[in-house]
Amino acid sequence: MEGDKRSATISIIKTAGLSNLANLIRQINTETSGSFLPVGNLQNYDGVLKAPFYFFDFAQYYQSLSDENTYNALQECISQCVVYKRNTPFYATEEGTFPITAFSGMTTFIMQRELNDLNEEYTKLQWYKDINTH
Repeated sequence: MEGDKRSATISIIKTAGLSNLANLIRQINTETSGSFLPVGNLQNYDGVLKAPFYFFDFAQYYQSLSDENTYNALQECISQCVVYKRNTPFYATEEGTFPITAFSGMTTFIMQRELNDLNEEYTKLQWYKDINTH
């Protein structure tokens, strides 16, 4: 395919590594808890060019919350989970295309002040419970 129709991200996740990843994310979240962070500069995968955005590149987000040692550990955990990933250079939306500048093979929802209903639903997920203080 060529042009705008050439738009995709795909990954295969080995779920056996998710518990180690969750433990590390819980550590990162404990150190940064209680704050809503700006998401405007993060790679999003929402199919629109204007906020609100809901899905972001997992590694890029947690890199923004980590020191170098923690980020290196994060990359190792992600490599244990993401066994295959590929992406096209651009992501097509109804409004046009934008470059894919960060693609770790995983995406994440980020709680945001203006997304009260979604934030509440997100807290019901097992993943949310796993990555926050027990």
